[in-house]
Amino acid sequence: MNASDDTEEEDVLFYVLNGYGVTVSYLIINIVTMILGVMILFLNFLVIDTIRRKHELTNTADVLLLSLALADFLTGILVLYNTAYTMTNFQNSLECRFRYSLLLTVAISSGFHLLALTIDRYIKIIKPLHYSRLCKRSTFLTTCISVWIFAILVGLVPTFGWKNNYEETNGDDLLCSFFGTLHEDYLRMIVVLFFIPVILMLILYSHIFKVAHRHSRQIAVQERTVHPHAKDKLSWKFTKTISIIIGVYLLMWLPTGILVILNVEGKLYHKSNSDKGVILIYTSGLAFFNSLLDPIIYAFQISSVKKRFKSVFCCSKQNSVENQICTVGYTTNMVLIKSGVHIETINT
Repeated sequence: MNASDDTEEEDVLFYVLNGYGVTVSYLIINIVTMILGVMILFLNFLVIDTIRRKHELTNTADVLLLSLALADFLTGILVLYNTAYTMTNFQNSLECRFRYSLLLTVAISSGFHLLALTIDRYIKIIKPLHYSRLCKRSTFLTTCISVWIFAILVGLVPTFGWKNNYEETNGDDLLCSFFGTLHEDYLRMIVVLFFIPVILMLILYSHIFKVAHRHSRQIAVQERTVHPHAKDKLSWKFTKTISIIIGVYLLMWLPTGILVILNVEGKLYHKSNSDKGVILIYTSGLAFFNSLLDPIIYAFQISSVKKRFKSVFCCSKQNSVENQICTVGYTTNMVLIKSGVHIETINT
């Protein structure tokens, strides 16, 4: 055993399945990931429950927003599931393919839900007279169901056989690794499915903002002369919200997309699958973080979600202050009573 092996041995805290040693840095990364997963679950649950409780939805597209929040909620579950796997180093090829299939299903669903929301905003802004006819609640329900069915069918392909022949450990690579398990042709298809909605969203939103800029002066004049309808203001605010969500989505998922492209193009052949997996841990961390940012964006842009977040995160502080006031008042009264002083006398 050489010096580097001695150092590695000293850094190991404990061993899990298949003799895999857990180091301090590895443990910290997984603890942070678990906290991230719990926060994703909790915040997106609040968003889902808030939108579900609304008796009259501000926009019919809230159905799409609810489905997108559901995808983020499922991401939180998968983050915890994936963290549990990495901590135990459970090695099973079928479980491995199924886990990656679920992650890809949620990722594909999120991308196409954002595309559907972009199309909704495009029709609302560019063709407002046709919006009520084209964008009905039943249409969005059908769209959500179709997106989920498509995402599940594409995502579960590796589980049913389109995979690498990677049944045994190869060198220093783990049996279950993202790039060692998923076939390169399948990854190429995933890259295409990632960029199709991205390109369409960029085209549609560029047209939306071009039209918005063209009519900005007219809108300013209308605001000075005639007060705009509340629905128009809410429509533009909802459009800005979706644009922010899409921008964050692109920013968070781009590193993972670049890594997958470099791999399928053969630029990472000098690295082992386990080395590429380490890089993927950091890039996918940003992608998972996107599911945490979405409900925070909703809280800043959607009034009902903002009120719900305030009621949850501010009530504990408010109750604590109220309890302290009550405790101080009760203690003061008891002291006065024991001293033989009546409160009524003091008040007068």
